[in-house]
Amino acid sequence: FQHRFDLLLLTRQIPLDPDQHWYWQSDQASKSDGFNFGSFSNARVDQLSKALNRVGACDPPTRAALFAEIQKQLQNDPPAVFLIAPQKYFAASERVLNVAPSPFSGDFWNLRDWRVKP
Repeated sequence: FQHRFDLLLLTRQIPLDPDQHWYWQSDQASKSDGFNFGSFSNARVDQLSKALNRVGACDPPTRAALFAEIQKQLQNDPPAVFLIAPQKYFAASERVLNVAPSPFSGDFWNLRDWRVKP
């Protein structure tokens, strides 16, 4: 990905776990598989994101404090113009069994378990 554009309009589905380092960490801008399309760079956000990755999921209070600080940084130095946050709805026929959309894993996380009633 070359990052050569004047404007980028995209949509992202972000899970409830707010770890978004792949969008805002500066080292993600230089990777061909990185998602920092706008080449956002903020040393404090990088530092906080790396600290967050070291903490892991087993320490919710520390994670919450780090996320709050990252959020403050993103408010003070916006990496993008956030236009909308649309509501998303998911529906499936009653004939489809084992459908279990998840805010953490997406709507199709267990697609292999779905069955259609005859």
